[in-house]
Amino acid sequence: IQVVYNGFDFDDEVLQRHRAGRTAYRQRHGISAEVLLVGTVMRLSEEKRPLLWLEIAAAVHRHLPDVRFLMAGDGNLRSEVQQRADCDDLRGVVSLVGYERQALDAIAALDLFLLTSRAEGLPNVLVEAQALGIPIITTDVGGASETVCHGVSGWVLDKDEIGDAAAQVVRLLQDTEWRCQAGLEAHRFVSEKFGVGRMLDDTLDVYGACFGDFK
Repeated sequence: IQVVYNGFDFDDEVLQRHRAGRTAYRQRHGISAEVLLVGTVMRLSEEKRPLLWLEIAAAVHRHLPDVRFLMAGDGNLRSEVQQRADCDDLRGVVSLVGYERQALDAIAALDLFLLTSRAEGLPNVLVEAQALGIPIITTDVGGASETVCHGVSGWVLDKDEIGDAAAQVVRLLQDTEWRCQAGLEAHRFVSEKFGVGRMLDDTLDVYGACFGDFK
C-alpha cells in the first residue's frame, strides 16, 4: 500500500499575513506580546482530551508562572473546560477564545502548539502550525508522528502522562535556540512533505505504476 499524504497550498504571502497579525491577535485577547504562549486549536470533545491539555498547562504553570495558554475551539465539553480553567491554579492564565473562524491567526500567535488527542487520523492542524513556523508537541496517536520531524520541527511524546508531557513542554519553552531553529525547520519540512506539488507527483506515480507513465 502506498500512502499519498495530503497536499497543502503553502502560499507564503498568506502565511506571512497570519504571522504579521501575531501581536494584534494577542492584544485582542489580553495577552502580552512578550510572554511565552502555548496553545491549541481543537474541538472540545472527549477524543481531543481538552481537560488533559489543561492539566498539562497547570503543571507547566507551576514551573513557569509567566507562561500563558490559549485554547481555540468549541464543543460539548465547553462547560467542563471553562470550569477547569477557572480553578485557582489556572485562573487568569488561560484564554478560551471559543470557535475561531481564522484558526491560523490563533496558531500564528503561539510559541508552541500542543495537541493531546487520544484518537486522530492525520491531524492537519499540526501541518498548519509548522507551516507557520510554530514548533509542535503531540501525543503519538494516529498519523500525528508522520506530520513532524521528531526533535527537529517538533516533538512526539513517548507518554501522554501529565508530568512527562509538562516536563517536555517546559524543556522546549526554556530552549529558545531550539524553538527558533525548529520554527525554520518546521516550515521547510512540511513544505517538502505536504506540498501540493509533492501530492500530485505521488498520485501520478501511483497511477503510473498501475497503468503506465503519465508524466
